[in-house]
Amino acid sequence: MTHARLRATFLNAAGLGLVLLAGLLAASFLLAAPVQAAGESEVAVMPFVKGRDPQDPGRSLTCPFGRLCYEQDELKGDADRILTRMVRQKLVQRLEHRVVQAGVVKEAYHAGRFASAEEKTPMEAALGLGKALDVDYVLVGNVWRFDERVGKSYGVEDPASVAFSLHLVDIENRRTVWRKVFNETQQSLSENLLKAREFFKRGAKWLTAEELAEYGVADMMKSFPVN
Repeated sequence: MTHARLRATFLNAAGLGLVLLAGLLAASFLLAAPVQAAGESEVAVMPFVKGRDPQDPGRSLTCPFGRLCYEQDELKGDADRILTRMVRQKLVQRLEHRVVQAGVVKEAYHAGRFASAEEKTPMEAALGLGKALDVDYVLVGNVWRFDERVGKSYGVEDPASVAFSLHLVDIENRRTVWRKVFNETQQSLSENLLKAREFFKRGAKWLTAEELAEYGVADMMKSFPVN
């Protein structure tokens, strides 16, 4: 075989190898790509549920509405509405028009009477709401403590204390795909030096329950899985 033919054979083989490598890389990319392309997913924020599972807070989504519990004096009357609005606003900043309008969600939620039966669970309500709205995900929150501070920003008798959780429900697969919990009673700098940076970041003051909840929502949403 001549030198020219050897060189041509080598170049053809190298070219074929590059084509095969490119094909393998493309196949690998497709396997690694998300099932649902960014920009398609729609999310509805279900009205917050008051209370938690008395035995296991982590299972509050599957606890019947009639068994959810909380301390009345620790839970501000409109805490559920405050948190629903707060979470939705944060989500709109991220997903914009892919978050279902609050009025549409509220109308569908009440029309479907998803939470009216005490034996039903928040998970069942979320699935029903998701189907009614034809969305990919429903974000469910439950709050069991929203205790307001007693005092002023510069000094308190009792600090604000807030506890709630967020659950993202995949409607098609009927399962929870993300969950976060916020449970905090504000402490002074002298009580917890480990949180010094956080204390100053929050303005070095005693927060209201709503302000504390806002920090909690912002921190939780950093890991929200839908982009």
